[in-house]
Amino acid sequence: MKKIFFVMLACIVLNVQASSDNKEFDLAKEAAELLYTIASKGCEHNDGESCYDLANYYYKTKKDRNKSYDYLKKSCDLKFTKACTELGRMHITKHNYETAKLFYKKSCDAGSDEGCRLLYVVYHMLKTINSQTKSE
Repeated sequence: MKKIFFVMLACIVLNVQASSDNKEFDLAKEAAELLYTIASKGCEHNDGESCYDLANYYYKTKKDRNKSYDYLKKSCDLKFTKACTELGRMHITKHNYETAKLFYKKSCDAGSDEGCRLLYVVYHMLKTINSQTKSE
């Protein structure tokens, strides 16, 4: 049901962009608030996907990276693999390979093929980095 609301929100947002009608803007704002309420309740009840949705809400809508990270972390702790994989990617971009490896391992352990594949890549990346460091 939550996915239906997100699809509705996307449609509303696209309509708002196409039109400057204040009624549509108000409707989009109401839909966003409703979606936030639904995701918040789900996350409070330890639904990993809801926490993941909240992370995206804070990242994309509120531009609050810290809160987004916190919700991604909670989602990952609840074994929602997309969140663990996303956290791994965030750490890769900051060259925190060991931390990325931990998140990819969590994702892999929870059954994500993508998490396992990325864990393999990071493992070999670290192995190469360590061998280059030793030879210097």
